[in-house]
Amino acid sequence: MGNQPKKIFAYAQKYGVLQGVYWTDIGFGQPGRQSQGMEFIKGLWDTGCSITSISKRVADKLALPVVGKVNSNTAGGIIECDRHIVNAYLPNRVCITNLIIMSNPKLTVDCLIGTDIISQGDFSVSNYEGKTIVSFRMPSHADIDYVQWAKNADPAKKAPSQDRNNKCSCGSGKKFKNCCQNM
Repeated sequence: MGNQPKKIFAYAQKYGVLQGVYWTDIGFGQPGRQSQGMEFIKGLWDTGCSITSISKRVADKLALPVVGKVNSNTAGGIIECDRHIVNAYLPNRVCITNLIIMSNPKLTVDCLIGTDIISQGDFSVSNYEGKTIVSFRMPSHADIDYVQWAKNADPAKKAPSQDRNNKCSCGSGKKFKNCCQNM
């Protein structure tokens, strides 16, 4: 069959104003069970959270089997939490399978989306023209290097001419005409 490119799944949440807190719908299901008709809850993207956490109330509602215990360092101190193995579903068919999460009895929101999910792809926040867009794609597809982009966009430097049908020099893998030509 040969090497086929890996399918990229992406999700973006657009806000009409500047946001400092990023919420998204997220669903959880037990591995091996169908996700049809799944109920989604609100998840808060949290780069300071290493393991995705749900409230004990949500874990009980979903009847998630406990596979162990773990001590969690929280702002309120160390607490014991149940561990669960789940499939996590973000909008637009973004699915993370066999994810170990914890249910925190003191969590006041439904879900904190941690770096265990964020590190499986590329996560970015843009605040262009006073509107926030939070984007996530997996698997990781290309470097997002704002320093390099700033160097290439510096008006004091003449950008090297680039054929519009060649790959873009930003490293995205796209043709120049479909990437940075119109920036």
